[in-house]
Amino acid sequence: PNARRPPPLSRSLLKARRGLVVGARAPELALDGTGGTYFLAGLDGKPAGCFKPSDEETFCVNNPRLFVGAQRKLRRGVRPGEAHAREVAAYLLDARSGGVAGVPATTLAASRHAKYAYADRRVVEKLGSFQCYVPHDGVAEDFSASTFDAARLQAIAALDVRCLNSDRNAANLLVPSRRGPGGIRLVPIDHGFCLPEVLSIEWFDWCWIDWPALAAPVDETVKARILELDANADAAMLRESLGLRPRCLRLFTAATRLLQKGVAAGLTLRDVAELVIRPEHAPSDESTSPGRLATAVSRAVELADLALAEGSSRGARPHFARAFPPAAAPIAFAP
Repeated sequence: PNARRPPPLSRSLLKARRGLVVGARAPELALDGTGGTYFLAGLDGKPAGCFKPSDEETFCVNNPRLFVGAQRKLRRGVRPGEAHAREVAAYLLDARSGGVAGVPATTLAASRHAKYAYADRRVVEKLGSFQCYVPHDGVAEDFSASTFDAARLQAIAALDVRCLNSDRNAANLLVPSRRGPGGIRLVPIDHGFCLPEVLSIEWFDWCWIDWPALAAPVDETVKARILELDANADAAMLRESLGLRPRCLRLFTAATRLLQKGVAAGLTLRDVAELVIRPEHAPSDESTSPGRLATAVSRAVELADLALAEGSSRGARPHFARAFPPAAAPIAFAP
């Protein structure tokens, strides 16, 4: 968020500002979803971007669909009011690896409008995520999986594994209106349930897991991008720019390293994914049947805690990484 904005994002923000301020274009609430997602149009009436206020997420006080509840309740391992930061995080991670997954440009933004949801009716500025709108002809579930570009699909799957995205369904993979030759290069959106602090992903949370492209050898370009990843540097970036907690970053780092080691060993992305998800026929009790990655992380934490306790008993002083507060400067736009 502190880096220089890409031109498409700057243009979309400008169009949205003009639509709100000059053209009096009111935000339009999306029909689907469990939180507040608003389409912001430009002067021409065409959508310029999508704004997701943090206080309108599921279980938050201003949720427009009345999904209001305990603020501390976890949904898919993400706390209410923090999904907007995950939207930005997914874009930043993809951008740092060359944009191979095609996540639309996203940033933190602030906006104020009477059409947003306000439980107390006080119209104040809201912080949220702003993402460039992508014109599309449909979503992945409207097309055959055989028509999708295999390399793009593998890149999306790799991003989902890294981020431990627990909400990758065929409705949040867009089929763009502008398509070149070859297979359809899907555009992934809706990353609010990435980077959880609790790992519990089922096989059905990743719509692509049974698609043929994921059982094929990893594309050489995608493989090269995966092997170039620096999990520690990416985790530091997410901590410093978005203030993500250590528990979330610990899982992210473990997932990234698992992905790298699996691909380097010749595994397909489906093979790697099966190391992350819970067993298909596992009991509903998550504590008795976690996935292999969750088991490994849990064991590593136990060993680290044991080592720390032993060191403390011997008089050793533990050293902890300094926590960084969120440093992102949101972009403000209001009528």
